[in-house]
Amino acid sequence: MKKILPIISGLALLILCSFPGCGVLPTPKEVLPTATQTGANTFGCLVNGKVWLPKGYNGTSNLSPSYDPNFNGKVIFDISTYRILSDNDRQYLGIGIVGLDRVGTYAVNDTIGFARFSKDQCTQGRFDIKL
Repeated sequence: MKKILPIISGLALLILCSFPGCGVLPTPKEVLPTATQTGANTFGCLVNGKVWLPKGYNGTSNLSPSYDPNFNGKVIFDISTYRILSDNDRQYLGIGIVGLDRVGTYAVNDTIGFARFSKDQCTQGRFDIKL
C-alpha cells in the first residue's frame, strides 16, 4: 500500500496538469497609466484603439522626454519611446511640439509639431492626440 500511494498521487497530478491552462498564469490586461502631474515617469497611449505602453530595453531608456527652452529660438518639448515585443517586433513612437509659449492645449500639426509611429522603420502620418 505504501508503494501504491505515491504512484496514485503522481497519476492524479499528471491527469490534473493535462487539462488546458494548468499551471499557466493569465496575462494581465494592459491598461493606460493614471494621468499624473508629479513626474511619475509614465507614458501610455492608444494606437488604433489598443493600449500602447513602452516596453523592453535596447540599451537606452524606453521613455525619453526632452525639453529645450532655446531650440532655434523657440521652446520645444518632445517624447520619444519604444517597445520591444520580440526580436522581430520593435515599435517606436515620437511626439513633439515646437514653440510652446504658455500653459494650454496644443495641436500637433505640420506647423508646430510632429508625431511619428513606426514599426521597424520611420514613418509619418496623421495622429489624433488627446492630451
